[in-house]
Amino acid sequence: MLEAFVTNMMSCFCPLKRNQIILHLICLTDHNLSKQTLSLINLENYSLGSSYLHILNQGGTVCIYIRTDNVYSTLDVSQNCTEKYIQLCVAQINSKYCHIVIICIYRSPTGKYSQFLNLLDATLKHLHIPNTKFLICGNINVNYLLDSHRKTQLTTLLHTYNLSHTTSLLTTIFNCRVSYIDNIFIDIIDITRPCV
Repeated sequence: MLEAFVTNMMSCFCPLKRNQIILHLICLTDHNLSKQTLSLINLENYSLGSSYLHILNQGGTVCIYIRTDNVYSTLDVSQNCTEKYIQLCVAQINSKYCHIVIICIYRSPTGKYSQFLNLLDATLKHLHIPNTKFLICGNINVNYLLDSHRKTQLTTLLHTYNLSHTTSLLTTIFNCRVSYIDNIFIDIIDITRPCV
């Protein structure tokens, strides 16, 4: 089963490899793999940079694989992870120009949304230092195809950290319904300046 998971995941990257596009990181959410299983995954040229595992039900929720030619460190934000509200892991890639903080996030659709926003805000405050750029990716379970109060609240919070939504492709098709609940947010300040 693990071999099939890895093979299926890596097959998604074949078109990128053929076009010589290099992925510096791979973020996985809601994968439900155990710590032992994660340690067995061997992705060529990648190492497990950070992960958060469920406390209650042994499966994993989020992880970040980072290319081995990047200098990175894992940042501990487990104090802000709560099963029903937010699961996240964080890694920081260091370059000579700046530091990029990558946050891989999953929000349960059944958790209290205000608690999720409070924990996300606390995490961003904790990680925010000068000359740091953020990249947030994951399944936040907020459909950016629709205008909603939740979308407005999240967008407002992230704008206070100069983060903007970038995903424009449909990410979920289920029972003839489409959405993009998997999201990517990037730092919009000085986006033209190289950072890697």
